[in-house]
Amino acid sequence: MHFGISANDRDDDDIAEFRKCIRVLADKVSFLSRHREELHEKYSRTEAANEQLRKELEEKIDQVKTYYNKHQLEKQANKEKICFGCLEVHEIAAFVLTSAGYYEAITRNCSNYYLSDESVALFAEHVPSRPNYIVGQIVHIERQIVKAAPPRPEHVRAEKFTTPDKGTDWLTLNSGSTPNPYGLPVGCEYFLVTVAMLPDTTIHSSSPS
Repeated sequence: MHFGISANDRDDDDIAEFRKCIRVLADKVSFLSRHREELHEKYSRTEAANEQLRKELEEKIDQVKTYYNKHQLEKQANKEKICFGCLEVHEIAAFVLTSAGYYEAITRNCSNYYLSDESVALFAEHVPSRPNYIVGQIVHIERQIVKAAPPRPEHVRAEKFTTPDKGTDWLTLNSGSTPNPYGLPVGCEYFLVTVAMLPDTTIHSSSPS
């Protein structure tokens, strides 16, 4: 005896099939979500590792540059008998460019010896960029004492003078004393050293890349 399928039975089958599809879809979404979290975690670890490697590489490059500069100075010191003790006129001295942008003498027992601006300008004329170090013969040493900076005036005093050729009034500003360029404490003694270029001087303006 044959019995037909009722509408309710078909609806129940459709609902069951729909629920089955929903479960499959939910499983897929859950899998993709877990997979995405795993990928994100792996990516974060990879980025952290790459950043650490980048920092280590930069440190190694800085070390190589430092060793290279020291090696060049040692070679030049052996050749030209550079003085690393108490600096005096006629001695040959070496000055290294600091991170602050000025040149400080390399000495064993003395400190606060800096290359004068005139000497820096002299060597700068012979290279396209600032050299890492400068070697020259001392021609003058000027002793200085760091003084306290005077209080800043509320109004800068202006002075007028007349040029003899054109008779024009020019305005000049009296800005006071020069600030301490080397970051030394007040009362500290330091020396400005003027040097002359040596014959056949080789100036290294950059380290190997």
